[in-house]
Amino acid sequence: MRIEVDTELLFKYNITPNQFILIYLISNESKILKDFINLVDENELKEDLKVLEKINFIHNLNTNDKLNFSNVVVRDEFLNLVNLKADLFEELLDIYPIKVRRPDGFYDYLKTDSARSRKRYNQLVRGNKLKHRKIINALKYELEIRQKEGSMMYMKRLPKWLSSREWEVFEERIKDEEKEVELTSTYGTNIE
Repeated sequence: MRIEVDTELLFKYNITPNQFILIYLISNESKILKDFINLVDENELKEDLKVLEKINFIHNLNTNDKLNFSNVVVRDEFLNLVNLKADLFEELLDIYPIKVRRPDGFYDYLKTDSARSRKRYNQLVRGNKLKHRKIINALKYELEIRQKEGSMMYMKRLPKWLSSREWEVFEERIKDEEKEVELTSTYGTNIE
């Protein structure tokens, strides 16, 4: 199992990588939680749980000294922090086209190198839902325009689309279109 550890989150909340992995495995009800627990000293696990409960990431329902991880409830505070970036990229990935037919007649697959794209997108968005929403709206607009114009064949692969910040071009087009609508709807509409 591969777990991405957000070091900014570790520094911000002053938690260790072990604490992060522990709460992550508990939240996903992972099968490897038992293996992880066997690698760490029981007293250290108890201290980790106390720290995580103190910062409101978990609610520990264990009443005695025995550790039972099914009695540990992961709070939304942690779930929102961890799942936010992955969910944002997944939404982008769901909307982005899978393949296009290029002018030479061959299909080109656009969702290449998703690991690099995920990393780049997380760097760009940094968990900012507003920025993510702007990018998604620009992508939807781009797809709509390209389908109308018949230019889907020129759609860039996802890594290139992200590195060239292609959505910014379509954000500008959205703004221009909104200005045109305002101008046409205000001129000559009032009769006196």
